[in-house]
Amino acid sequence: MRVQRAVAAVLLSLGAGCGQAAVQRGVMGNPQVVWGLHQPGDSPLSSPAVPPELSFDGEGHQDRAEAFLAGSASLWPNADHPKVVSHASRLRQEMHGSLRAGIERSGRYMEIIEREFVREGVPVELAYLPIVESSFSHEAVGRGAVGLWQFTAGTAKRYGLIVNREIDERRDPEKASRAAARLLRDLYDRFESWDLAIAAYNAGPAPIERALARNPGADFWKLADRGLLPGTTRQYVPKVLATALIASRPERFGLSDVGRSEPLRYDTVVVSQRVDVATIATLCGSSKTTVADLNPSLKAGVVPSMPSGYQVRLPEGTRERFQVQYAEWRSGQGARESVPQRSSI
Repeated sequence: MRVQRAVAAVLLSLGAGCGQAAVQRGVMGNPQVVWGLHQPGDSPLSSPAVPPELSFDGEGHQDRAEAFLAGSASLWPNADHPKVVSHASRLRQEMHGSLRAGIERSGRYMEIIEREFVREGVPVELAYLPIVESSFSHEAVGRGAVGLWQFTAGTAKRYGLIVNREIDERRDPEKASRAAARLLRDLYDRFESWDLAIAAYNAGPAPIERALARNPGADFWKLADRGLLPGTTRQYVPKVLATALIASRPERFGLSDVGRSEPLRYDTVVVSQRVDVATIATLCGSSKTTVADLNPSLKAGVVPSMPSGYQVRLPEGTRERFQVQYAEWRSGQGARESVPQRSSI
């Protein structure tokens, strides 16, 4: 039901009830759907303005924190479910280190993710979902799942990612984020609820459909309370909501002085000939480590020969040098291949 993307304003079923979402026009003519953390006119990349009196800092911080989480502030009108409050408290007290690390690493990828989410009409706060999945590490490996978004090979291929002996695009932050945005939007279109879409991201659509078949029209919380969803999924959704809430403005929730990584910047070129990362680094005047870090999908550090070529990332500002050097390198390769080999006697 992708016609929903053209709607100017919608009411989305979120959290414990129906929260009204702001919908703004994003790029590509699709709406940007947010949960209310952004004020009208804010940039999608800007932080929500949490009133100081709702901070976790200072006397009575717990009461103010719970009031904020309970929806007393208009910024988060639907986070009043006790399980969200519980997870937020647990994240602060028990996962301070890992949460901080995930928020810090998120800075490297947020511009990429939010751009893809705006294009697909996915709430930009869900850009923090990789904190729960991988702590924003493209090297993360789970049970058959890989990368920021922890895709299985089957899901990755369904959404256009290459997964083979030489390439695993589940590790590619841009391509994987594009696939994640499409997947989340498809799940929302299927269940017409973001909390159920998050649940299906964790458990797969089948368990959600079975639960809804037994309780038509029920929201996530009713299905969870009745034990109709997997235990991990019952915990996953409130954890994602709490993480998104805290990560959107960590300094107001006791995570002061969090320094986010610099946004990822790079040039791109299409390489049509098999070449290794070390050679690419030499041709663009960079280091093998830097080029390898920009191209984590290259499992063996080699760009395979492909009929249509393969897009490679280069350090920002090195494209022109690479193109000149690459043309010379290809000419040299062709000359060497054309020289007949001397037979041994």
